[in-house]
Amino acid sequence: SESGLVATCGFFGGDSVGASAALTVELNSVTNPSSTENTTLTVATTSDPASVTSSPYGVGSTPTVTGVSPSSGPTGGGTTVTITGTNLTGATAVKFGNNAATNVSVLGATMATATSPAGTGTIDVTVTAPGGTSATSTADHFAYTNVPTVTAVSPTAGPTAGGTSVTITGANLTGATAVKFGANAATSVSAVSTTTVTATSPAGSAGTVDVTVTTPGGTSATSTADHYTYDATPTITAIVPTAGPAAGGTLVTITGTNLTGASAVKFGPTLATNLTPVSPTTVTAVAPPGTGVVDVTTATPGGTSATGAADKYTYLQPAPTVSGVSPSSGPAGGGTAVTISGTNLTAATAVKFGANAATNVTVVNSTTVTATSPPGSGTVDVTVTTPNGTSATGPADQFSYQSVQISSLPPTPAAPTAPAVSGGSPTTETSNGAGVSGSVNPEGGATTAYFEYGLDPSYRGPGASTTLYDQSTPVQPVGSDSSNHALTAQLSGLVPGALYHIRVVATNSAGTTFGPDQTFTTSSAPAPPAPSLGQSENVQTVSGSIFIKLPSGVFVKLTGNQQIPSGAEIDALHGSLGLTTATGSKGKTQHGVFGGAVFKVVQSRGGASNGFVTLSIVESAFQGAPSYSLCTKHPAGDATAAALSSKTLQLLHASAHGKFTTKGRYSAATVRGTIWTIADLCDGTLVHDVTDSVSVNDFVHHKTIILHAGQSYLAKAPPK
Repeated sequence: SESGLVATCGFFGGDSVGASAALTVELNSVTNPSSTENTTLTVATTSDPASVTSSPYGVGSTPTVTGVSPSSGPTGGGTTVTITGTNLTGATAVKFGNNAATNVSVLGATMATATSPAGTGTIDVTVTAPGGTSATSTADHFAYTNVPTVTAVSPTAGPTAGGTSVTITGANLTGATAVKFGANAATSVSAVSTTTVTATSPAGSAGTVDVTVTTPGGTSATSTADHYTYDATPTITAIVPTAGPAAGGTLVTITGTNLTGASAVKFGPTLATNLTPVSPTTVTAVAPPGTGVVDVTTATPGGTSATGAADKYTYLQPAPTVSGVSPSSGPAGGGTAVTISGTNLTAATAVKFGANAATNVTVVNSTTVTATSPPGSGTVDVTVTTPNGTSATGPADQFSYQSVQISSLPPTPAAPTAPAVSGGSPTTETSNGAGVSGSVNPEGGATTAYFEYGLDPSYRGPGASTTLYDQSTPVQPVGSDSSNHALTAQLSGLVPGALYHIRVVATNSAGTTFGPDQTFTTSSAPAPPAPSLGQSENVQTVSGSIFIKLPSGVFVKLTGNQQIPSGAEIDALHGSLGLTTATGSKGKTQHGVFGGAVFKVVQSRGGASNGFVTLSIVESAFQGAPSYSLCTKHPAGDATAAALSSKTLQLLHASAHGKFTTKGRYSAATVRGTIWTIADLCDGTLVHDVTDSVSVNDFVHHKTIILHAGQSYLAKAPPK
C-alpha cells in the first residue's frame, strides 16, 4: 500500500508451479484520496511473462534512468548517488557498470538512492526492478575520478595574517572545489589545470600545516610535500652598534625574534647591503648612507618588524679636519687673525692653539673658519671642535709663535720675507676644466708659485689619495720685487659637477706661503649621446654613492648622467645605479638598476650573445675592498673558519629588462627581464630569483638551472 491508498488483496486460481493465478487488489481512488469508492486491480500471475499486462500504475513496466547526482566520485567508491527516472518502484538492484551498489533505497517510482562501489572510468548506472533492467544512455553516466595528490606548494611560507598567493602542484586537480591550509579554508581557489591550482592563504597560527585539495575524486592525502609554514612577524629588540658614520658602511648586528628567512633590512627608507641571516634571533647587515635618527626594520616571510625605541640608529656626521692655517705664524702675544681651512667645519664651537682657546671664532662655511690667536709660545697644533668631534692633529694645522729677540748688534740689512698670496678662485668653469687666477707678492725675494688643487674628499672613491691638494699646476717664476703679480693657470681633466679645493702656493728663500682655501664646483656634464653597442654605456646614480674607476686607477664619484666605456669598473657597494645600453636593434636600448657590489660592465657585440651585458663581480678592487682572502684567515678546523664558510663577500642586487647576465666567481645568472640577486660567498656563488625566472650557469658542475620566483641556487666552490 502507498500513502492515501487502502488495498484488499486475495488470490484465486491454481497453486501449482506454472499454473495461472490472479491477485485482486482493491484500491481507494488515487485521483481522489477522499473518495470511498474502491478500484479493483487484477494481476494475473503465470509462468508466461508475456501474459503479464501493465497496469495504469506502472507495476511491471521497464525502469528508465534519466539522471544521476552527483555524476562523479572517487575510484574507491562510497559516494551516495541519487538516481532519477521512471518505474523504479520495487527496484531490487542498482549497478555501476558491472559492480553492484550498496545501500539501495527506493524513494518512489521516480527516485532511488545507492552507494557507489569501487570502480574506474565512466560507466552506466542501471536499475533492476520487477519490470526489468533500465537501458543504458548518456543520462545514466557516472565518472570515477582519481583522488588528487599534492606534490609541491610555492611559496612554502607566508605571514600568519594570510593573503599569500600560493601555487599548488600535483595530480588529478581538475575540478578542485576547495583548498585548506590545515583546518582553514583558502580563498580565491582557481583550478588552472589538472596539475595546478592557485589559492590565497587564510590567516593561521605560527607553525607548519598541510595544504589539501578537494575535488570530485576526494581530498588529497597529507605529506611533507604539502607543508606550508606560517611565519610569525619579526621583532627587533636590539641593534649593535646604535650609531655610525653618515657615509654608511658600518656592520650592524640586529637581534630579535622570528628573523628566520630575513630577506631585507632597511635603515629608514634605504635598503641595507650584505644582509646575512645568522640565526632565528640574529641577522647582520651593512648600514647604507643616511642622516639623522632612523628606524631599522627587518622583512621576513612573516612580514616586516614594527618600529620602536629598540631599533633606533643614529647617523653621525664626520669629525672636522684641518688642512691648513694662514698665516701659519704670529707674535707670542697673540692677536693674529688666522684663517683655518679644512672639512666639516660647520657649527664649529671652539678653536684652540695648543691648549689655549682662540677668540673671535667665526664659521665662514663648511671648509673655512677664522679665529684670533691667543698668547702662546713655540709651535702648536690648531684644532677645531664641532658637535661631531675635534680635528686630529698633524703638520698641516701647525702655528708657530715668534718670540721678540733683543740684540745690541747693529741692524742688518732687511732680508726678504715669505711671499704674500691671495686669490685662487676660478675665472671660468666647464664640466671638466677651469681657468684660475691669483696674486703673488714676492716680498723682495726671488719667488716661484703654482696652484695646488684636489677633489673634495666626499667625491673621492675608495683607494683615492687622502691628501686634500693632490694635484698641482706647473711652477711659474713671479719675480723678486715687492709688487703684486698675477698668477694664472688652466685646469683640465676635472670631474663634472664636483666640488674642488684650490689655493695658491708661493716660495722664496724666506719660506713658503699657502694661500687661503678656495672652492669651486665644475659644471654638470651635458646629456651623453646614445650608448654604442659593445663600446659604451650610459650610467646615472639611483641611490647612495656610486664611484667610477678612472684610467688612472682612481675611483671618483658619479655625479650625473654620464657615458662610460665598456669594460669600466663600478663601485656600487653603498648605492645603486641605472645602466642603459644599446641592444643591437637600431635606436633601441635596454635598462637595468644594479647595486651592492663592485662590478665590471662588458657588452658583447656580434654572435649569439650579441647585445648581452655582463656584470662581473670584482674582488680586491681596492685596499679594503671585499676579497676572498677574508675566507682563509683562519686554519681549517678553527671555529672561526667554519663561520666564515658561508660569509657573504658581495651581494649584487639587480632589476632589469633586456639581455643581462650577472657573474660571480662560481656561477652566472642570465635574464631577459626580472629582479634577482647574485652573491659571492666563501663557499660558493648564490643566486636568488625574486620575480619571473633566471637561468643559472654553474661553472663548477657544468650545468644550467632554471630558477622561478622565490627560489635560490648555490653553486658550491670546488673542494680544496
